[in-house]
Amino acid sequence: MSGTISIFVVALVMAAGLVGTVVPLIPGLPLIWAAALGYGLIGGFAFVDAVAMSLITVLLAVGVLAKYVLASRRAGTMRAPRSTLVSGGLLGMVGFFVVPIVGFLLGAVLGVLLAERRRSTDWPMAWVAAKQVITGFGLGVLIEIGAGILMIGCWALWAYAQA
Repeated sequence: MSGTISIFVVALVMAAGLVGTVVPLIPGLPLIWAAALGYGLIGGFAFVDAVAMSLITVLLAVGVLAKYVLASRRAGTMRAPRSTLVSGGLLGMVGFFVVPIVGFLLGAVLGVLLAERRRSTDWPMAWVAAKQVITGFGLGVLIEIGAGILMIGCWALWAYAQA
């Protein structure tokens, strides 16, 4: 594959990965990482390439962990159990298929709200817990988007250095 075509294909896959940081069921950061790995395997890894790929891997880990750790920690501040997060995740998946794209967020919020309502029997307290999880998840998504942009930036510098 010529250099221009491979760069175009890798950039396209990475763009899809960046969209996947927001759209559920598209593996965002892992897709960006896999595209960078494919680029490295096609071109061969020299020292600079290995450094760039290592940095991309660290950004992958930070972005993926942030998304889930922040939601869990925010829920933990309200002492919401793991079952609340599981309920949010499951209803989020159902919501994704019922109302494409925004349904995931709607379902997740509903899942957390209902699980907390059942646990605390208090609607205002359940809503506070749901808002905490939403805030944590939102911060995690923002960090994931930022990590994706940085990963793509690392790859772009890597590709530029090889040109």
